[in-house]
Amino acid sequence: MIVALFKNALRATGLLIAFAILCDASGSANAQNSQAIFPIATPITFPGDSSPVFTGDFNGDGKPDVAYVIVANTQYSLGIVLSFGSNAATTVTTSLCPITAGFPVMNFADVNNDKKLDLVFSCNGYLTVQLGNGDGTFQTPAYFAINSGAPVFADLNGDGYLDVATLVSGSPPAVPQVAVF
Repeated sequence: MIVALFKNALRATGLLIAFAILCDASGSANAQNSQAIFPIATPITFPGDSSPVFTGDFNGDGKPDVAYVIVANTQYSLGIVLSFGSNAATTVTTSLCPITAGFPVMNFADVNNDKKLDLVFSCNGYLTVQLGNGDGTFQTPAYFAINSGAPVFADLNGDGYLDVATLVSGSPPAVPQVAVF
């Protein structure tokens, strides 16, 4: 019992000393220099009702590029700001689908192993694949008539190429299905 009282008194004394040291400190703790680790970023403005969807290197220059969806009066388009953050940033656009088709769901990956980002999106009852040219533009689209969700990528069959998998949208009470390309 005396040992327990001694331990409690010792603990209370230690806490009291720590509190006194903290309260008596004549300045605030400064764990870093005055330069901020993460400086305040410059806000990015996109045209109209645009929403960013992806960052990646679309033109192979080693600098990040920003892709965003442009909502226009009659269609959705994809805008890509190449070499984002540099003095030579340029924007390229690619048409996606009519505005009446619903918002396109998309993803980017190198599906043909040519070291260029490719565009895969679902809109208007089609899964569309557009191979990248390596300059922020894309080749002629290949359409697959399937009403699907957002595409995801994985090498499902072990051939070294990314496969495209997507959830097939059906009317209830349909059993959910996954399509793989």
